[in-house]
Amino acid sequence: MPPFLQCRRTPIAYLQWVLLFLGVALRAEQVVFTEIQYNPASGKPEFVEVYNNTSTIFDIADWKLRGGVDYRFPPFSEADPKASFLKAFERILLSPVSGAALREAYPDIPESVRIFGPIQGRLGNGGDDLRLENKSGTVMCEVSWGDEGIWPKASDGTGHSLSLVSPNKHIDDYRNWTFSAAPGGTPGQSEDAVARDLHDGQLLLSEVAFQDGRIAWVELHNAGRTAVNLADLQLAADNTFANKVVLQGAMAAGSYQVFDAAFPLGGNGQFALFLGRPDGTVLDAVELDRAGTETGFQEFPPGSGEWFRGDVQTKGAANNPARESDIVLNELMFDPPSDQGYGEYVELYNKGDAAVSLAGWRFTAGIGYTFPAGTSLAAGAYLVVAKDPAFLKAQHGDIPVVGPYSGTLANSGERIRLADAQGNFVDGL
Repeated sequence: MPPFLQCRRTPIAYLQWVLLFLGVALRAEQVVFTEIQYNPASGKPEFVEVYNNTSTIFDIADWKLRGGVDYRFPPFSEADPKASFLKAFERILLSPVSGAALREAYPDIPESVRIFGPIQGRLGNGGDDLRLENKSGTVMCEVSWGDEGIWPKASDGTGHSLSLVSPNKHIDDYRNWTFSAAPGGTPGQSEDAVARDLHDGQLLLSEVAFQDGRIAWVELHNAGRTAVNLADLQLAADNTFANKVVLQGAMAAGSYQVFDAAFPLGGNGQFALFLGRPDGTVLDAVELDRAGTETGFQEFPPGSGEWFRGDVQTKGAANNPARESDIVLNELMFDPPSDQGYGEYVELYNKGDAAVSLAGWRFTAGIGYTFPAGTSLAAGAYLVVAKDPAFLKAQHGDIPVVGPYSGTLANSGERIRLADAQGNFVDGL
């Protein structure tokens, strides 16, 4: 039987999906990217860190770095035969500048760490991709990242690098990346070499409101179990903290506190917020896009990374944005039988007591599809979004089906996200 997933929001079904996804995420490569400095602070060079996560020695002669930048490792040399081998559990660095220049920029690089280069090109400041190929062209590892949404904004121009959480999990998975503990990262060292800030993960950006075309105030949430002294903390809408607001006072555990601001919005309504310290350490960051006339954003649940736009604020209190919770992803067919290549689908279910208009709703991750005007889902009803609606009807009869959607569901698992017409999160996996 072909594998499929049926999520009916029961603990057993949810656990089955979690175990399936973790089974994918736990499949690790042997040689991995562990740190990427793609948009360094002013005056600092980029770098890419490669780590041998095994006790096996690899011959890296003529290996290639591809994607946003290019580099070919030197061929084998009898004059220095050991230079072509990546030792067990060794870290190496690749950089567009000389080894001496990289060490001058990042003085904590251990003397024993080898530096290769120069790499050609520049990594994109808005996100990019990298892959490492051996001499026969086999891809050893690869990753594609961004600078907003599900990827840590704190790695974008603040001095913090993009840092792999665990080399023992799949690296092309946004959940396995974070921003480095300190500005400058830890090139040539494990991320564990630097302790994360005491309030990292505890003090969160929580809500933002607009007035007269500017950011009028920003709310913070203390998600921890202890009080936070705000001295030595600052808010900014610029990754250099040039327009910072210096914070004062303290926040009790679980509390929400509002700080007045006058931060500008970008010409297209896009803006970023950063919470950090004067030494450049960033605790939290987010980039959002004001799509219309909405008066604010709220993150819900706290720390989830899901921001809801709307016109009702919960200033200084727990967030409770208007949101649609009756429509759920109910069933996926992501790997149909080989003779039914167009049999993919995603099924929606309305578990509520009233019909819901789906006009303008869209899938923003996994597949691409926007529901046309006039589309609605009655209470207790199902709707199939198909790769090939005609094929599904030929197989299953006159079922309620729309489509086609663009893209293909990944057989190995992926992120799927459904948003309403305002771009707010509805459901996903």
